[in-house]
Amino acid sequence: EVNDGKAGYTYSDKTVNVTVVVTKEANNKLKADVSYKIDGAATSSPTLANTYTKPNPTTAELGVKKSYVNADGGAAMAIAEGQFSFVLTAKNNAPMPEAAKGADTMTVTTNAAASGKTDVLFGSISYTEAGTYTYTIEEEKGSNASISYDTTPITATVVIGLDETTNTYTKTIIYSREGEEPTGNLLTVTNKYTKPTPGSVHIVANKTYKNA
Repeated sequence: EVNDGKAGYTYSDKTVNVTVVVTKEANNKLKADVSYKIDGAATSSPTLANTYTKPNPTTAELGVKKSYVNADGGAAMAIAEGQFSFVLTAKNNAPMPEAAKGADTMTVTTNAAASGKTDVLFGSISYTEAGTYTYTIEEEKGSNASISYDTTPITATVVIGLDETTNTYTKTIIYSREGEEPTGNLLTVTNKYTKPTPGSVHIVANKTYKNA
């Protein structure tokens, strides 16, 4: 067998000897008898075994960038711990982070960030097979009427390839959102805070006048 050095494969170094004996039968027909030996040992079924070792798993981590600003002028607003929530959903049984505990959806919340900007990450995902894996990331709409929430879904596509020269997995992550060009960078989800409109109070007073 020719060893072409392909990564992940083992090649057999055994030698198969084939002997063909041709004799003429009484009916004047030729008869061929074939025998085999592997490394000198006779066998009726010569077999050369190869093995293939799968690549080690590769990992990817999905997420978004969160920005929180004042709607009046765009100044940064401090983000409180757990103030905003995001949901990761796997499509077609795509692998999920360990924290999902086997579910195809999981929710994470923001860390505190005085700067008004933070990365929201879902945790490492392990991939053991080449293929294309698709996810959606969406912000959950909160209950604060002073904040505008952006629930536009983001599609995250993870492409796992196989480099046959090294027998290792390759990965490419692409994020896309309606109306935007796909990118390999985390997309930003921006929330805006609008100060409530001042209310008005109507005060009524009653005057009592008595004769002393």
